[in-house]
Amino acid sequence: MVDWVEYDSFRLRKIPHRFEAGTPNIAGVIGFGASIDYLNRVGIDVISEHDRRLGHFILKEAKKRDYIKVICDDESLDRGAVLSFAIRGLDDLDDVSRYLSDSYGIIVRNGHLCAQPYTQSQTDGQVLRVSGYIYNSEEDIKTFFSALDEICTSMLNISSVSA
Repeated sequence: MVDWVEYDSFRLRKIPHRFEAGTPNIAGVIGFGASIDYLNRVGIDVISEHDRRLGHFILKEAKKRDYIKVICDDESLDRGAVLSFAIRGLDDLDDVSRYLSDSYGIIVRNGHLCAQPYTQSQTDGQVLRVSGYIYNSEEDIKTFFSALDEICTSMLNISSVSA
């Protein structure tokens, strides 16, 4: 914060350094560097291809289910492994998200995703967002949809879902 301190005066450092009191986040910088090293070892092209493949797989699995309304289901897009969707017949998806987490250990994001005007233009209620990364496989996506099928079968009071 300071460049020099005297008994009765001080000289502040230039902005922005004068606002950075205390020890810098050294552990964060080291961790970030390790993350970059890891991603470089795996290979950005490998990660990118896996992300695209997983994204198309998530979309394909979602479109097999009549109870799901996919937000932006254009298969021609160069998409990553992220998909937002509504569940027909359920406007509030808090319970679905909680069941996935508590009973199956699967974490999803639910709500309006900080884009309420857009989600409201696409559906009447909340959406779920599922995403994958380099540590996820197609088997993980199948597990997610199997869990979602079980939950929705129960919550929508239907005998089974079409998957």
